[in-house]
Amino acid sequence: MRHYSQRVPGKNYRPLAGKPLYQHIIETLLTVPEITSVMVDTDSEPVMEGLRQNFPQVKVVRRPEHLRAPEIPMNEILAYDTAQVEADFYLQTHSTNPLLRSRTISASCCGEVEPTPRLMLKPLGSTPMGKTSAPSSYSALGATL
Repeated sequence: MRHYSQRVPGKNYRPLAGKPLYQHIIETLLTVPEITSVMVDTDSEPVMEGLRQNFPQVKVVRRPEHLRAPEIPMNEILAYDTAQVEADFYLQTHSTNPLLRSRTISASCCGEVEPTPRLMLKPLGSTPMGKTSAPSSYSALGATL
């Protein structure tokens, strides 16, 4: 989660329904039975502090300086992130998905619905998605532009 949003300053930690925006998706991800770990890549001190206080089970990774510029492709950030946590599959979502439900994520994990641009499931080292058997573990990555 980027600290400095280009269009909406502080969007990832602005209040929505009584709590910071990012907390909605974190709470959802933590209720998905198929997800074994949640990691947030951020350069935002307010987000890091909030995660440490409210979600100690979430792995917080400080985004390296060389990956913070707005022109850095998301694929470079995701390559860095997937090197931090080992999993069979990775789910990447955004703090700007506060209405995403855990049952939608679970259904995607089980192949019951097709992934969308806002819900990507990708096997480590894979190319385009195809039908696969259910993996043994997922890691959820929170990396937001």
